[in-house]
Amino acid sequence: MQLLTREGEVEICKRIEQGENAVLAAVAGSQTAIQAILSLGSELKDGKLALNEILRGYDDVAADESQKKRVLEQIDEIARRDHQSRKLVERQAVQS
Repeated sequence: MQLLTREGEVEICKRIEQGENAVLAAVAGSQTAIQAILSLGSELKDGKLALNEILRGYDDVAADESQKKRVLEQIDEIARRDHQSRKLVERQAVQS
């Protein structure tokens, strides 16, 4: 039985990453995922969660506050877009 070559390992890693990205893209549009992200943001803001509990591969404690601010800004943007999306859906429902 032959072991994987370096190229084989790289190919497997690329396929795994592509699969993870495909799953993330599919899930990201679901209301359940959006609500989970917003909930994580609330817990992060309240100090109930640390960044390393929600970000994979994150362990830079020195950059914690600046990174936390950036993540919370992104979650706020998700909340704004979700709110806009809901308003559009409501308007469409009224017009139909």
